[in-house]
Amino acid sequence: MQNKKTLRATFHQKALAYHTWSAYLSLGIAIVVLPILGILGLETNIELFVLILTIVTHIKAKKMLLASKMRHVGPILLYVSEALSLLAIGPFLIEIAIGGEGHLTLGLAVLIILPIRLTSAVFFFLSAKQMKAAYPEMKMEMQVAKAEFQEAKRAFKKGL
Repeated sequence: MQNKKTLRATFHQKALAYHTWSAYLSLGIAIVVLPILGILGLETNIELFVLILTIVTHIKAKKMLLASKMRHVGPILLYVSEALSLLAIGPFLIEIAIGGEGHLTLGLAVLIILPIRLTSAVFFFLSAKQMKAAYPEMKMEMQVAKAEFQEAKRAFKKGL
């Protein structure tokens, strides 16, 4: 059983660059598309998923030694925007409590948080570009590692 765990760990290590690169691209696209969907009136409830994916991807990105340190800027900006949105809840509730509708607080929060989120998307894209430059053969390495993993997995099943 240890052999199978070692095999899986080797596959994940070889595929790390490709998976992190694709996650950075996906996060950049999601951060840009979600506000557009909100403007169009389509309700999406995947903000928490984006935050969790950002945390997991940021942890994976720490293991990529050849990529530049800029890979940390996008996730950190996204964390800051999430913290600011949580801090905006207090003034929003106070404005509603004194008889307002919360439009002023909500508008100010959007004017502050949206540019930070869009800047984080830019850094996700730039980091993905730098990862691609640092690991030019990552897709091929991932495909070879996947083929080796599947072959060894079949051989392991036949051995049992």
